[in-house]
Amino acid sequence: MAAGVVAVALAVSWTWYQDRRQPSAAGRELFIVADFANRTGDSALGPLVAEVIRDELARTPRYASLSRERIAATMRRMRLAPEAPLTADAARELATREEIRLVVEGTVAPAGPGFALSARIVEAASGNVVHAATAMARDASDITAAIERLSGGLREGLAEPLAPIQVPTGALWSYTTPSLPALQKLQLAIVSRAAGDYLRAIEVNREAVALDPDFALAHVAVASNTVLAGLPTGPVIPGLLRALRVADSLPERERQAVEGFYHWYVTGDLTRSVAAFQGHVEWIKEFPGEAGFVGEAATALQLNGDAAAAERVVRELKSIMEQGGAYWPAGRSSGGVQLTHVQVLHALGNDVEAGRILGAYIQRRPENTRALHYRIGFLADSGRYEAAHALAAQLRRQSGLRNDLRVQAEADAVRGRVQEAAGHLRDLRDQAFTLGHPGAALEIAAAAARLRLLGGDSSGVSELDDLLARHPVDSLDVLSRPYLALALFYAQAGRAGRARGWLQRYEQEFPPEFRGPDRWMLHRAGAAAFAAEGDPARSLAELREASRFPALRVGLFDEPFIRLSDHPELARLYQRLGESDSALAVYRRFLAARSLTRISADAFERGPALEAMGTLYQERGDRRLASAAFGDFAELWREADVRLQPRVAAARRRASLLSRP
Repeated sequence: MAAGVVAVALAVSWTWYQDRRQPSAAGRELFIVADFANRTGDSALGPLVAEVIRDELARTPRYASLSRERIAATMRRMRLAPEAPLTADAARELATREEIRLVVEGTVAPAGPGFALSARIVEAASGNVVHAATAMARDASDITAAIERLSGGLREGLAEPLAPIQVPTGALWSYTTPSLPALQKLQLAIVSRAAGDYLRAIEVNREAVALDPDFALAHVAVASNTVLAGLPTGPVIPGLLRALRVADSLPERERQAVEGFYHWYVTGDLTRSVAAFQGHVEWIKEFPGEAGFVGEAATALQLNGDAAAAERVVRELKSIMEQGGAYWPAGRSSGGVQLTHVQVLHALGNDVEAGRILGAYIQRRPENTRALHYRIGFLADSGRYEAAHALAAQLRRQSGLRNDLRVQAEADAVRGRVQEAAGHLRDLRDQAFTLGHPGAALEIAAAAARLRLLGGDSSGVSELDDLLARHPVDSLDVLSRPYLALALFYAQAGRAGRARGWLQRYEQEFPPEFRGPDRWMLHRAGAAAFAAEGDPARSLAELREASRFPALRVGLFDEPFIRLSDHPELARLYQRLGESDSALAVYRRFLAARSLTRISADAFERGPALEAMGTLYQERGDRRLASAAFGDFAELWREADVRLQPRVAAARRRASLLSRP
């Protein structure tokens, strides 16, 4: 039974694809014929006239009628029954959604013993009449000849190329909503997203949801843009729940997109999320030119530990897009797919192809926010942090919280310029408050305090305490409260009691049905709390438990593509337990990890990791590697804050001494 349903659906999608592609390839333009308004007593007369007109006009060399299958599919997305009358208004909206310029409308009215037939070719976008024709039927016996005369008059108007007329601005995606304004809002949001203005995209998508609260793909788009904007993802849960409630009434590719996001951000079941996204991508292949969540599909596969599969998905879809050739609709770009390909190629170590694709994309869209992030990632990956800092100034501050302030803070912090980095984060915190994200602001303040602790300045902890007193988390929606980020910070700051308090509040207040995506972060915070309490063995057990789960709902400054088994948190535990070889192995894996966004982890970990490696190598008598590690640390922090310069000088001396025979 299921196989039969899929076969039918595939047949419909192929008809849609052929219908959308072939007229263009043959140089024919599609049109729609609305049901004729029928003012006679014969209910069959209006549909009969429309059907004959449709068939007659399809004989013209320049024009072709939109297929019934495609009309039915679009009416379903408009939440209309396929068999419902196709009124003139419905036909115009359908034409706008399907990027079709022309609609034929008409009327059949009584005229004495006969009938008056009128028809007009209308520009769907503006309602302007392009051509009109009329015909009279003396009586019922003359109706067929009158329809032929009417269609002949319309064909005469279409015999020569029409003068240029207004075309719809911007291509509309084929998503399910009865509200054309909501669909147009979604398209505006896609344009903002392509330009890297993620906050604006979120705002416009929410306007779309206000117009149609059951617009599932608008809820999904809010979640997707929230991630790109660097905002906490807990608040997207209600929208995804609403989307899931209507998912069964959606076309398959939309339903699978909803389920992919739902299992990622609500249940935390990445296996089901990956399966849904893979099904979604398969359906996208049947709709070339249509929007799809390929980036999310690839990222889900990466988080699931299969970057090679992510690369295959992206490469195959790119190949299908490129085969589309001239058909690829104007205004629709594969830019998101190109940048996702850069991301996974770098993860796999293929920097040559990744750099070529990124360079070609930047030539077309030099201002794109995501492309700039990847350029910064390549610079940081090669140790060119000063150049990365300079390029970060080009990131739009209003794109989100992953903006110039944050990236410059990270580029400063990785070089030991803690005070300057903390200043950037202070400005970023204030921006978060201004944007109405106090939970994110508190998390940013915790990150700034953590950086200052690395520099030997504990005053940031008391500043965070004061900030929490002025902005209590109780005033926030429970899904927006940064329980786990605060628990992790206070544990890292040695405040075990405060850390336990935040963990207990999470257990008491956060809805259990939404905790699935938090398992990575929850066990990690628990491990830090045990470490702060002086119990490294239980801390290690918790960290190993955390490593069993993918990094789904993470802190704003976490790097989800660096596994916990490769993270300095684990290395430090091994050091406390006296397992130096294991600690060194983890540090080496950390430095070798490949991610274009790893500067978020390096800001807090790279310098201390190199310094610790130097000490561990020296303790085991490996003078050469110890000297190299201390030298790399001293070079990395050569422009560090004055407070940190004694550590730099000590490392430089040790590197020099250890390098001697």
